[in-house]
Amino acid sequence: MRDDFLYFESLRDLAAWRPESAQLHQISNTPLAVRASPPTPPGLISKVLFCHDFKGGYHPTEHPQGQWPAESDPTETAIYTPEHLNLVSTFVYFTHKRVSVPPAPWINLCHRVGIPCLGTLLIEHAEGAAEAGRLFERGSEGEYIHCTQLTQLAQTHGFDGWLINIESSFPWRDWSPSALQGWLRELRAAGIQAVWYDAVNVLNMVHYQNGLTLLNAPFFAAADALFTNYTWGRPLLAASEIMARWFSRKQDVYTGIDIYGRGTFGGGGVNTPIALSAIAAAGTSVALFAPGWTFENYNGEHFAVQDLRFWFGVSAHVQAHPAGTAKYFHTTFNRGFGRGFWLDGALIDDKPWVHLGALAPLPLAGKLVNEYAWTGGWALECPNGTVPTKLFDLALTPEKSHVLSIVYNAREAGTAVYWDFTHPDLPRGRKRMWHALPQTGANYWGAWGTVRTHVITEAIPKGAVIVELGFVAPAGYLCFGQLGITLQPSIVSVEKMSSISPAILRPATGKRDGIRRSARLTWNVYPRHDEALEETRAAGMWSEKTKDFAWFVVRRGEVCRGLAWATEFLVTDEEVEEGADHGRWRVSGVRWDGVVVEGP
Repeated sequence: MRDDFLYFESLRDLAAWRPESAQLHQISNTPLAVRASPPTPPGLISKVLFCHDFKGGYHPTEHPQGQWPAESDPTETAIYTPEHLNLVSTFVYFTHKRVSVPPAPWINLCHRVGIPCLGTLLIEHAEGAAEAGRLFERGSEGEYIHCTQLTQLAQTHGFDGWLINIESSFPWRDWSPSALQGWLRELRAAGIQAVWYDAVNVLNMVHYQNGLTLLNAPFFAAADALFTNYTWGRPLLAASEIMARWFSRKQDVYTGIDIYGRGTFGGGGVNTPIALSAIAAAGTSVALFAPGWTFENYNGEHFAVQDLRFWFGVSAHVQAHPAGTAKYFHTTFNRGFGRGFWLDGALIDDKPWVHLGALAPLPLAGKLVNEYAWTGGWALECPNGTVPTKLFDLALTPEKSHVLSIVYNAREAGTAVYWDFTHPDLPRGRKRMWHALPQTGANYWGAWGTVRTHVITEAIPKGAVIVELGFVAPAGYLCFGQLGITLQPSIVSVEKMSSISPAILRPATGKRDGIRRSARLTWNVYPRHDEALEETRAAGMWSEKTKDFAWFVVRRGEVCRGLAWATEFLVTDEEVEEGADHGRWRVSGVRWDGVVVEGP
């Protein structure tokens, strides 16, 4: 068992896994947020599956603790980060392991913005065929053993389901289409999503249908969705649409596009919009295989430009989702890496870092800068102008205690933020509200004004939906460090909130049942119990694992050792032996609304 990632090379290994072997830092702490889903305009694709097949998978930049410090400055040497998740409906982590468990940062990132995150079961090649029949092995209660294991894996590690990709024929002595249907239904009955890949069919042949046909329809009927192969043309797409319409499940058919081309309609790559246009006309959903092509195909050169070019083409054909969730919105403008790390405006580490889990919702306008930040490694500089500038599309229904919270630096008068809301009783259906931002008095970079909060729900009617957030800055410098619409701080006040215990160093343990535990720092979070807890949980600002805290900052003396999305942090054996000789270990919690709470 590894300390960095969890995956399995065989079904035998999968069967041997036990939930009690799970390590806290490999487990997601972030619940799947409730994502607002506005109606899809005609001519757009409503659902996009992002299948992440990237350079073999399980990279150091995806480690549960990130890279701290990073091997190189990620602002100069590009790393892959997904900055266009507003166009994605479902995420699949794909490698060529037998069973690929998504790294915790991917799960946390997806869940924070309301995207289900799936792992992959892959059976391929001759060695896969030899194992395929084991899928139908049953336990003492008649349950499918490997189905149970996949269910417990997803439940234990906090992700949502599996892509079932069987690209080998079963041994004939084991083959049973009805058993495979039952296996899929058993997985779904446990609340686990199952997406079936278009490979093996009811004739026990790996014969890609490139759409929904009679040969894969029985498995589609037993699964949540179908991910089709990529080498379809217009006739096959039309036939697939007819079959999906017969099932009344057009949106559950993800028509595949291989971004590398390889026979894909339109050729993939920057020509992906050609295939998207055809899929949009047919009315099915779409699966994008290996969008990391924008990095891998160019060896990371000009990645930001290549990635933006690709997703800009995609955006013309798919439904974009609002930022945040249906209940709250919060951003620190982080890109998942930085050249330094700030906490409440103070630089606590001047070394480069990478942590995919720290990626925050990014704006539609302005310039992201990394010379200073409020929390993390980035801030947003805003252009001047008398015309209001939209930063985020939202679809947020605030409750009685929601506030607008802002950390900013404004050097001139006249600066303000606005939010638009809709309500059935409005004469024009939509209204704009303004909140002036007084000058902060600071005339240098990185000098932040006081955190300002404004009770939004006192100014809008019950049932209103906030749909847009933006600003106007007629003149002078304006920079945002943090922006959010969250529960009022008094609802989750520091006096009432969950508390953090002192951190304890634990030495490495020897192998037991094949498992060696690395040295680690651990702490507990004691939950609060008050009248506001249910409101906090309903808003999505609560974790069953880390309570009021979205994540933690781990420090040793004055040195920042890294970030954690769990109540443990791996350390070196030497650090355990040194104890407190190089400074006391302490853990600070960062709430879902960005408020930092210092631990003991």
